[in-house]
Amino acid sequence: MCSRTYSSHFGSNFSKAYTHPSRLAKVKRDASSTFVDQRTSISGRTLRSALEPFSFQTHCIFCGKIASEEVEIKKRLDARNKIISVTTLEFKDTIIKQALLRNDKWGEIVKARVESVPDLVAADAKYHQSCSRDFFLKKGKIQTPFAKPR
Repeated sequence: MCSRTYSSHFGSNFSKAYTHPSRLAKVKRDASSTFVDQRTSISGRTLRSALEPFSFQTHCIFCGKIASEEVEIKKRLDARNKIISVTTLEFKDTIIKQALLRNDKWGEIVKARVESVPDLVAADAKYHQSCSRDFFLKKGKIQTPFAKPR
């Protein structure tokens, strides 16, 4: 074990320059503004590897948030969202067609999500009833069951 400190070994300027809180904050700011994640985009497309981790058994295929009866049961009756399991093989094709018709960012995200598995029924995919309704009926912004109505 060395009894010398950083300041005695490297000099006091070293520890001041590399451990001062304001300098560390500046380095972090500069690094975050110049850092480009190579996985995020290739020719304008979002890669699956850049998306948040997703599980078909626990997340809504439309909004990507937790779709769990245990979570919903803890909410007030009027705030609960019905959780539905995918039961037909054709539902995947229906989702992909709607995503192409929507031609927006939400459609791209959902399309990439459902195309990543061959069978939504076997994957035990779940979704919020309101998210499905919004995805098939509304165009534009991502609609989530937790967003406040305007």
